[in-house]
Amino acid sequence: MLNPKVIILGSVFIILLFLQLFLHNPFEMPLTKSSSSPLGTQSHPSSTSHKPRLPSKDALKEQDFQVFLENPVMVFSKPGCPFSKAARSMLTETLNMEPAPVIVEVTEYTHTTELRTWLSSISDVSTLPNIFFGGHSIGGYDDLQLIYREHRLQGELDRWTYNQVKIVPIQEA
Repeated sequence: MLNPKVIILGSVFIILLFLQLFLHNPFEMPLTKSSSSPLGTQSHPSSTSHKPRLPSKDALKEQDFQVFLENPVMVFSKPGCPFSKAARSMLTETLNMEPAPVIVEVTEYTHTTELRTWLSSISDVSTLPNIFFGGHSIGGYDDLQLIYREHRLQGELDRWTYNQVKIVPIQEA
């Protein structure tokens, strides 16, 4: 039986995606979160070196999930964790993804506990890393590794990001 929070997240994501695709380019629409968000710091990142604006600690409104529309592949990670390091390495060094995944180090945010609680409430994954494709948690590093070994990674990316992310061959010089 599906968790009601997963159903709500999925429904909100589909509605937002529909609105974004037919009304705007999803990568050009600015975040509409108020400046009072304790976790939010910046708008849309253009690379993994920026901190994306994350939802408030009471996130259950549509705009709180905007971060997943703007960043089709996100890894919520913890510095010093070997599984987080392995996931970051696979997604940013082993693979060449376009657009590049956004790495969110949860300890860089003021309300780390609330952020982790929010992540586990929308994904039923309570550990880090927590890897999202198009707002859907695929799980942690072991899950990512399994999908990769079974040659299903591009298919899962296509499924959850609606063909927005491609794995491109690494060009050798």
